[in-house]
Amino acid sequence: MLKEYKPYGAFMVDIVSDFNGTIIEPPTCEPENRRIALAVKDREVQAIKTGRIWRAGKLLGLLGTKREIERRLSEYNAGLRPLAEVYEPFNTGVLRGQEPLLVWDTLDSYARELVAERKVDKGLLRAFAEAKNRGSRIGFLSAAIGHLIGRTITYAGYPDLVGLVQNTDTAIGRVLLSPSVISPYNDMVANRMEITNGVDRFTLDVYGEKARKFEDEFLRRRGYRDKTTKYVGDTADDLPVAELLPRGNFVVSRYATDAFRQQAAKHYGAATPTKIDDLRLALRD
Repeated sequence: MLKEYKPYGAFMVDIVSDFNGTIIEPPTCEPENRRIALAVKDREVQAIKTGRIWRAGKLLGLLGTKREIERRLSEYNAGLRPLAEVYEPFNTGVLRGQEPLLVWDTLDSYARELVAERKVDKGLLRAFAEAKNRGSRIGFLSAAIGHLIGRTITYAGYPDLVGLVQNTDTAIGRVLLSPSVISPYNDMVANRMEITNGVDRFTLDVYGEKARKFEDEFLRRRGYRDKTTKYVGDTADDLPVAELLPRGNFVVSRYATDAFRQQAAKHYGAATPTKIDDLRLALRD
């Protein structure tokens, strides 16, 4: 049984949420990774057009990386490989050595696109904002990149949910990170981009580790209470967190599949709201 921590506010429910498939409709990080790879490809093509023919090797390497990721993804789907290993080739074959601003700008553009194409659950964010106004703390636990989470929520109109705690160029929202930074945002535990002279990698330590991260970063480090914390998620990757919470404290995302909704309700007594009023009620005490 987990240790009970000192209450942050009397009888207040705290909330921790996933991002992919929960706040935004796309269930995985594939779309943003694909956009970054295309941005790198376009840069290499332009370099070749200006006479730097030797950059053709990078283009061939991108194709090889794509095939390797697809192979590893098939192995993951067959239960033969952990998810974190699927994206290792993306780090070495696409990201390493790139200019950080190329990646930031691509993520920033994708965040704007998600909002413009109505692939963000603004009803959920509104419910979070209402809960925060009542005194609840709102946290985020995701394998997505923290910069994308923060910019998406900000562009959706809820910047107060992700108050910045690191130096930021406020005009464009670029967050300047060192490899030691866990997250540039309050109460956010997510993967991040590590930088030295150029991009080193996206960290992969949240994949398959949500329960440990939830316990270490929210219950222990931040003092969230296991008995009064609600968690919002959309896939089996989130269920280890449900194991740490009382029955009924898991809330299923409105983007989740019917099969997952039924599974979570049966095994964890999860709330499965589809309407905004039901969602608000599920996130209250």
